[in-house]
Amino acid sequence: MDDKLELLDGQLALWLVPLVQEDDCVRQCYRDLVAAEQARAKRFSTEILSSKYIVAHAALRQILSRYFDVSPSAVDIAVQPFGKPYCPDQNIMFNLSHCKKWAVIGLIRDQEIGVDIEEMSRKINPLELTQRFFTAAELEWLMGFCSEREQREAFLQLWTIKEAVLKYTGMGLSQELSSFEVTRDVSGHWLMSVVGASADEQPTLHIFSQERLLGDDFHILSAVVTNTPAEVDLREWEFC
Repeated sequence: MDDKLELLDGQLALWLVPLVQEDDCVRQCYRDLVAAEQARAKRFSTEILSSKYIVAHAALRQILSRYFDVSPSAVDIAVQPFGKPYCPDQNIMFNLSHCKKWAVIGLIRDQEIGVDIEEMSRKINPLELTQRFFTAAELEWLMGFCSEREQREAFLQLWTIKEAVLKYTGMGLSQELSSFEVTRDVSGHWLMSVVGASADEQPTLHIFSQERLLGDDFHILSAVVTNTPAEVDLREWEFC
């Protein structure tokens, strides 16, 4: 068994996982999955998609196993009604998100968490997508950026935060992105408010969002938790 990892109270751990791995590593990762995950891996339409699923979910099991001090395949993972995974009888909550070449796994004790990651180089029309899915105030904020590059980067930051909020609540696509609003105060802190709710009904969430160079591309990664973390521990997972 590898050295046990410790997650302190109030600590937000964010693990960055490189999804492109050599065949030997993918085969080892496959052995760390349970039968249902192995069966799902075989249903992907391409080998590339299958291997990325294997690597991401094996990394999740490997990381959790180091916190729980068990083997990766012995980690008990269940799902909530809308599909959000969790570990029964454990107080470490986690969330997983991935893009083309990287995944992020977030963990924290005794509170909900949602994470998301996107490549900055994605080819998108930020204004069109904002008009379709975001609020009028978010569209107005985005239009304040002059260049297309600035608008794309601002949109992706909003998008990852809003996706992380959906994963935090566990509601997924059943909750509309326009049902809540993400803004930034004068200090640069990100805030979330529910559209139409009174001040007393607004949730208090902490939003962490950062641009980071991973491989040859910049990425935006965002995490949403209930309380302000005492520490954010951001590391890259290394496969043995």
